[in-house]
Amino acid sequence: MLEDKTPPIGREVGKGRSSVEEVPAALKNKALALHRTSVGLPKIFKTQSLANPSWTILLSLFIARSEALDARLPALSVANHLSQPVAETTIDGLAAAGLAVWLPDARGNARAAVQITETGMDHMRRFLETVSIAA
Repeated sequence: MLEDKTPPIGREVGKGRSSVEEVPAALKNKALALHRTSVGLPKIFKTQSLANPSWTILLSLFIARSEALDARLPALSVANHLSQPVAETTIDGLAAAGLAVWLPDARGNARAAVQITETGMDHMRRFLETVSIAA
């Protein structure tokens, strides 16, 4: 069994930012288990060929939104064991696919945080409902 040493995905969202998404605990637990497993694959198999940054970041964004966490690039990079340039490029790809969106901050920084879109949440819910995870 893998020990959970995954860094936190983000911090609690301040007022006026994204809201918590009602996600059943069973789906949130599946997402957390999948994220821990996905992030741990390169360590277990001693290769980066099994890493998929799009998948782990999308899982992170799902978890962040379901827990009302503010997902910022540095936190996503650390939580997913990615460099910031790789994480940023990956998020740009998710945004182009309509699965994530960059959020500005109060100072006008256009890429201060990132959030999964409603489309992304819907896809993740459907996927997680079909996944069976053994304890």
